[in-house]
Amino acid sequence: MIRLNPGTFESKRQRHVIFVPSPAGSNESAPSADAEIPAEVYEAVWGAVKVPTLRNVDKRPRPTFNKSFGHNGYFDSLESVVHFYNTRDVLPYCATLKGKAEPGKNCWPVPEVADNVNTEELGKLGLTAAEEAAVVAFIRTLSDQ
Repeated sequence: MIRLNPGTFESKRQRHVIFVPSPAGSNESAPSADAEIPAEVYEAVWGAVKVPTLRNVDKRPRPTFNKSFGHNGYFDSLESVVHFYNTRDVLPYCATLKGKAEPGKNCWPVPEVADNVNTEELGKLGLTAAEEAAVVAFIRTLSDQ
């Protein structure tokens, strides 16, 4: 049985750094010192994105429409997003493996922005494959018909 915290599926439009892998696998860097932006303006939220609502998250114009997820489109399915949230802090970075790297199976690429990553609410959820599937099924019920 999956037990969820009361606010798990509520969105207060908060900003979180969830460590979405970069499609190119490279890290972004903070603005340079000559950018004339004081560090205290961006350091606390560097890499943060606004958390979207889950309503209609998997709604498509037609069943064959390929949808991508994450602010940069890295994920190609809800299943891969939920698996990432479940195993992000369990699997190693792909670059550290000696053998064949298979992102999402035996590793994850380096984060797009490694600063300020939210490790308290996600990354190591401890869900089984069946529980991941149940979360995806629930999320799909949040789409309008």
